[in-house]
Amino acid sequence: MSSIHQLSSNVVSCLRSQVVVASVAQCISELIQNSIDASATRIDVTLHSEDLYISVKDNGCGITPEDMKYVGAAHSTSKCRDIKDLDTIRTFGFRGEALAGIAAVSLLTVTSRHKDYRATTMKRIKNSEEIYIGSSFSPLTSNGSLVVVQNLFGNLPVRRRLLTGPDKKRGVESTIASIKNSIVNIILSLGSDIVDINFRVDNRAIIAGSMKMQENTAVSIIRRVYGADIIDSYDTFEQVIGGIFVKGLLSLKLGRSKMHQYIYLNRRKLLLDDLQKDVNKQIENSMHDDSGIAAYPLYVLWITAPMSGYDMCQDPSKAIVNLENYMDIRNAVVLALEKFSEKHDLYTRVPHKKARTATHWEPQVFGTAEPRIPSLSQGNMCDTEPASMKISKAELSQAFVISQVNKQFIMIKTGLTPHSDKSQLVLVDQHAADERIRVEKMISEYCHFVSQRLEDHSNNDEDLCCKLERPMKFTVYDSEAIGLQTYKEQFKAWGISYRVITDQLDKSLMPDDDPEEGGNLVVTQIPNIISNRCISDPKLVRQLLLRHLHDLMADNIPKLLLISDDSERKLRTRVSTATSIAICLPKMLLEMLNSRACRGSIMFGDKLALEECRSLIEHLAKCDFPFQCAHGRPSMVPLLSLNQEPFEDTRRRMRTT
Repeated sequence: MSSIHQLSSNVVSCLRSQVVVASVAQCISELIQNSIDASATRIDVTLHSEDLYISVKDNGCGITPEDMKYVGAAHSTSKCRDIKDLDTIRTFGFRGEALAGIAAVSLLTVTSRHKDYRATTMKRIKNSEEIYIGSSFSPLTSNGSLVVVQNLFGNLPVRRRLLTGPDKKRGVESTIASIKNSIVNIILSLGSDIVDINFRVDNRAIIAGSMKMQENTAVSIIRRVYGADIIDSYDTFEQVIGGIFVKGLLSLKLGRSKMHQYIYLNRRKLLLDDLQKDVNKQIENSMHDDSGIAAYPLYVLWITAPMSGYDMCQDPSKAIVNLENYMDIRNAVVLALEKFSEKHDLYTRVPHKKARTATHWEPQVFGTAEPRIPSLSQGNMCDTEPASMKISKAELSQAFVISQVNKQFIMIKTGLTPHSDKSQLVLVDQHAADERIRVEKMISEYCHFVSQRLEDHSNNDEDLCCKLERPMKFTVYDSEAIGLQTYKEQFKAWGISYRVITDQLDKSLMPDDDPEEGGNLVVTQIPNIISNRCISDPKLVRQLLLRHLHDLMADNIPKLLLISDDSERKLRTRVSTATSIAICLPKMLLEMLNSRACRGSIMFGDKLALEECRSLIEHLAKCDFPFQCAHGRPSMVPLLSLNQEPFEDTRRRMRTT
């Protein structure tokens, strides 16, 4: 390994970035990358959340006593001497900024023993000031380095308060999730190279080492860290196209989360929205998911291209780049995916779309579906093209119901409010309308019970929960069991109670699920609102738990505000209203409610009396989202605009009618 040296000023000016270490996750990520650059095969990471104590220990080649004086000094590196080196550099780091950036906001201690030396040397820096360099007080028994970071962000009170302030628990959970994601990204970026990384927080194992498994390494990592259900069936591919090597792992089924899309360029995680969109479009065109639930491609792509074709000095993470050869890389990836699709005959699985008939309309006219049910004002509009044709909730509430049409639709006339300048004929889909009414009613009632329980700290679960006569037993991975234990109160607030058998947490691989054989997760209560379906199909409970767990851990969904201290509760006007709670609904639970509403609603072919039509429109107008069904499809379409007569004349004529 070459010796450490000070970069020249012209090189520093090209490499300088504005922000070096902005978070605990980035701090740990930089230290792990340094260990990998030092040829480490085992790395142990420890975080104590109470005092933001971090230690990273590795078995790398170590630092020589002569080079220790450069450690923590800005722009000191052994990986880059000249700008030309950027065309061939293969290490994670090259700027010489990471340790200096960490030392500027903490007490940094670096202890190291080089593989060619018997002595252990140490350097200690506090807020960029060197306070000790010399022999270590605790010599290392073998080559490698130990980096300890204490009082991180001690001179940045606002940033530190995010992790140690009143909302500490949420801040720590978010930080752990970010660190976990960073570690997974680093391990996946290495491809076939194996590095064992252990990550512990407050004496809890979050990620266990020993990633050397029999199956595909990338799949093993994703399954062990995020859960066994993330990737089911998959295949790999390799292609060399135009001098660009593309290797990939692709799930043969679309998944329920878009967080597992990884693209690496020359071992670095790449943040390129355009390339990711092109990849997703190519995969989505090849695969089909008709469940009605949002589905996303799951993949890992490793791209090897000439490094002279891009600039990676845009930000500290080195993930934002300017590509000179973007189209070459994009075309190589797309061609590789096309060959993969042909190999698995994926295109033949996509059903032919039926021709649109006169009773259908273009759904994009009404905008995209809302994922959850927040509160909307009465002024929300349902716009169509042209812009002059639109329906407001106020107009819908005052609409005149004409009749049922073809036992499928309800024809109404709008524009009967004083502020309306046009009158329209509108067709309302009776199934979609009733589906929207039902799903919002179920969500409102369910969230009302949750809100009451949070407000009153009530243990009365009769309205919310169904106690299982025979508990459901499942097997989950150790990382999932730890996560479920962490978020137990979040699930309990939704009416889901369980216990985790902790003596099985150290087992990295569990047997297949079999209630008769037991498991390390025992579910004792489930929400009443979905109890019938879950009892008939217990696997849905496991899927609900794990999907919501992964969303919580990845911060993909807001968490419920849980307050147990009465004195703190008095400081707030209200813990949560039913509407605000709906935003936090587990996504799969919402999908199950949507499905239940669909099955129980009025169908095409059901004959409705005029009074029933009026009642349906009246209830629809009171919904938060009256213009779309539970699955996001439009519930109505304006047919034509009518000549407007004076408002009072219209009212008078309607009364006589």
